[in-house]
Amino acid sequence: CTHEHGVKFYATDELIGEPVKELPLGAHIDGFKDGNWFCEKSTSLYAPFFDKQGHRNFKNQKLLAMETVMRDGGDKSHQMNRSSFRWVDQRGQAQRMEATSASIQDLEQRPEIWVCVADHHIPFRKGPSEDAERTGKECKVGEKVNAVLEGEWLRVVHVTRGSRKVSVEESGTYLPYSDNGKKLFKNYKLYLFEEAGKMSQPEPVEFRRTTSGGRNMDPLTADHESGIWVCTHEHGVKFYATDELTGEPVKQWPLGAHIDGFKDGNCFCEKSTS
Repeated sequence: CTHEHGVKFYATDELIGEPVKELPLGAHIDGFKDGNWFCEKSTSLYAPFFDKQGHRNFKNQKLLAMETVMRDGGDKSHQMNRSSFRWVDQRGQAQRMEATSASIQDLEQRPEIWVCVADHHIPFRKGPSEDAERTGKECKVGEKVNAVLEGEWLRVVHVTRGSRKVSVEESGTYLPYSDNGKKLFKNYKLYLFEEAGKMSQPEPVEFRRTTSGGRNMDPLTADHESGIWVCTHEHGVKFYATDELTGEPVKQWPLGAHIDGFKDGNCFCEKSTS
């Protein structure tokens, strides 16, 4: 959700009645674009995809990652030259501020956000050494921290945003950046970009032809054999305007949906919409 005041969700796509719920700016939502509407998968609730000025209320992670790279371009070897400053707040949510903001002009250091990508929790230590004492706390897999990379260690800091200034304070703790050459943490921007790349890969699609009784038949092997098909993928299937799966999906059919179409090579084509 990219609208600064959040977005209200309704039971139908006509904005009738009171909103069922509201999601704040920055909320992550599993859903899809349906015309001028956004539909949340888990609830089938609708929210307007655009605001009254025509600005998008939602952006997918791939688009956000690409915009991040474009917005924060420049010489990455110098932290102070970055065109924005990011940090994780106390709720674990990533925040961003323009580098020209007066709130951060007095900062002597600008840490970055790092995401734990290890396959196990990583213990915090009181110094940048494997021999250093553990604090008793661990950084969980997927957790984000504010830190400065120093060699093979992340020096963890606390970032607080006040009414006028952003302050950075030492936490006195460290996390290992890698283990035997395997990265335990990734820079948040890189992490987002890689995750967006994964999302751009089409999900496996499975359709089977049905009889009039609605039972599944064996998967088709002959191209262009048409009839009523049932979607048997547990997460449903996204439909695109072309067989190259480029751009945003046009719509999504759920598990169990019956569709009149035909198999065309490695793709399935819906008759009524092509």
